[in-house]
Amino acid sequence: LEAPGSGSEVVCLVTPDDGTDEGATVRSNGVTIGNSAPVATSVTLTPTEAYETTTLTCAATGTDADEEAVSFDYTWAVDGVDIAATGATLTGSDFDKGDDVTCTATPNDGLEVGASITSDAVTILNTAPSIDGITLTPDPAYVGDELTCSHTFSDPDGDADESYVDWYVDDAYMSTGETFTPDAEAGAVVTCVVTPFD
Repeated sequence: LEAPGSGSEVVCLVTPDDGTDEGATVRSNGVTIGNSAPVATSVTLTPTEAYETTTLTCAATGTDADEEAVSFDYTWAVDGVDIAATGATLTGSDFDKGDDVTCTATPNDGLEVGASITSDAVTILNTAPSIDGITLTPDPAYVGDELTCSHTFSDPDGDADESYVDWYVDDAYMSTGETFTPDAEAGAVVTCVVTPFD
């Protein structure tokens, strides 16, 4: 007997037979087949290397014994605490560097909700800082002037600026620090190099 779908009524008909004659057929009471809850079989959270600038995506798969379409509702937790966000994606506005993020998928076949499953945690990594601009003053500079290297620092994690400022005269390293008074003659080329560090 092919398995009936949910909502179907199943009855049993019995016809007695003694090998010579058949008796009257008797019909059983009907049994209505109930809906089977869908089952979530897997849930993944990607990417596994995530930063505050990353959008996390939760994706689940599932099955349904009644062969009904399975959809998923997604919820999120940061460091084990549920947050208000729902949907299959989560942006950096909801998490910070060092947080452990998980997503939970709950299957639904339109009639019944199945058991939820939770992804492995993704730990939010440190984002490398950047230097957005450098200004060397005064310009023009003369022999004996103290030069200042100013820069614009950017860090998506909000970390402090601990960048290195190195000075070169005619491509030869001379000093470290935001200011520098070169012992150089007119015509020397003075350069400051900033290495971003958080």
